[in-house]
Amino acid sequence: MSEATRWFRMSEAVRWFRLAADQGQAVAQVSLAVLHSAGIGVPRDPIEAARLFRLAAEQGQASAQLFLGQILFAGEPVAGSVLPAAPGEAARFLAQAAQQTGGEASRLEALALLSAHAQEPAVASACCIGCGQTRKLKACSKCLTAKFCGAVCQRRMWPMHKQSCKTFTAAATGGAAQPGAKPAVPAPAAPAAPTALTAPTAPTAPTLATVPVVAAVRVA
Repeated sequence: MSEATRWFRMSEAVRWFRLAADQGQAVAQVSLAVLHSAGIGVPRDPIEAARLFRLAAEQGQASAQLFLGQILFAGEPVAGSVLPAAPGEAARFLAQAAQQTGGEASRLEALALLSAHAQEPAVASACCIGCGQTRKLKACSKCLTAKFCGAVCQRRMWPMHKQSCKTFTAAATGGAAQPGAKPAVPAPAAPAAPTALTAPTAPTAPTLATVPVVAAVRVA
């Protein structure tokens, strides 16, 4: 196949992806977003990629939620404008991916990304970093920032939260819990584990999965 033929077929693929994406097809939106993200067959445009990923993510596409979470965590300077980092919003989409029941891989990737950014207050307060739940959360009574769905996730995530708990506590102002927070989950008196909970011995750090940023496009 000649180079000219290959690029003609790529342009045809992009055209069909765009037509389907404009009609609200989430899979086509993700495919076109990946092309814009990598600059394959179209000009590289992170802002357009983020827009398409967002459209698909809002339809419940787990892969789009993962891609968008990565983009919103990092932010990116773009010629003529800036795609700002938005960790709180990134956490919201990753939490949605973590709650998906369709695939274990997507759930684990989302939780790995949340754990990797758990030291950011906007992430720690947006969802339970242990499972991605966003409802009926309880704030850590010491730092008043990190939130958990309950004692099980708090105990499991304590080795990771321990250092950020100290950081959040040092940065906190005032002694009242954040507005709207549920009754606090007891926090430990340093260096002990949370009240009435026993921190696991020699915890194993979670393996961070990596979300692919480029999808192969097969051209017949």
